[in-house]
Amino acid sequence: MKLLILVTLLVTFNISAAEPLKLYGGGVQSKEMKDLSNQICGELIDAKNITGENSATVIEKTLLKHLNMTKNTKNTKNTKNHKTKLTKFWNRNIDQMICTTPSTDHKSPQHLMKRVIDMKLDHQVYFDFVFELDEEENEHINAISFSYETGQAGTIIDYIDSILKDPSNETKYVFHKMEDLKEVLIDEYNGKKASELIGNN
Repeated sequence: MKLLILVTLLVTFNISAAEPLKLYGGGVQSKEMKDLSNQICGELIDAKNITGENSATVIEKTLLKHLNMTKNTKNTKNTKNHKTKLTKFWNRNIDQMICTTPSTDHKSPQHLMKRVIDMKLDHQVYFDFVFELDEEENEHINAISFSYETGQAGTIIDYIDSILKDPSNETKYVFHKMEDLKEVLIDEYNGKKASELIGNN
């Protein structure tokens, strides 16, 4: 499986809501991706607190609507085509999938895949959406982002480790599920820590 290292570095951590979020390499989060990321983050909150809708379904429906695509599960060719297009869009933009809307309950800015872990939606999102994307095109597992609070670079593996190493987090997270997710990411998707990836560049 091909792995593309997508790096999201928050160059400054005192970020004005009016300024585009700066990304590694001199780029900035586009308005399109800012709006889409915040839409997904908002709809995930609604799904968890109000509607009870599966979070993986929420993300997929939002992305398909954004791409003006429909999902036809009765047509195998159509289903494969929609998964490939969806995966390519996800790979191309995962570095910009950052929630920036201020929140009293969650860190902001925060990468979407870290947000779903903090919302305890990681098993739904990973097992029902991320791991269901087109495996031949799936390149985003080792995306790196910086914590705007600490400035530390990290992948999802690093983020999970940071949670597991703090015993007080046992009241916030289900540790055995976090360990299961980490194991799948490493064993089946070649998940790595940021230090391993950066050291190879």
